[in-house]
Amino acid sequence: MRTLAPLLGVVFSALSMAFLIVSIIEIFRGNEETGLYFLVAAVALTCASWLTSRSVRTAREVPVIRSFRVITEVSCEACGFREVREFREGDYIFKEVGACPKCGGKLVITSIYREEAPPTRRG
Repeated sequence: MRTLAPLLGVVFSALSMAFLIVSIIEIFRGNEETGLYFLVAAVALTCASWLTSRSVRTAREVPVIRSFRVITEVSCEACGFREVREFREGDYIFKEVGACPKCGGKLVITSIYREEAPPTRRG
């Protein structure tokens, strides 16, 4: 189908141009209704040509999947102890998550951010 689609698009485009020319000729001859029919056929074939070329182009494109890690930073309010860990469901900024291992103060989530990995291609 990939080898046939460009040829089909060219045929649709050529027929569209021919129908457009015939519609102009028919309108000048005084046959407005026939000219309108040819004009509608030309527009339909132009759309078919565009869709055919678009389907070939879309098949070649490979989507990029962006993956990243979400990191949670936890800090102690008293001594400034800082810990970085993977994000867990339910994490939010200023949430108390336990006691500090150094001084026993409150550990609070101070930031949540993501680290981007290099993009990978699907294939």
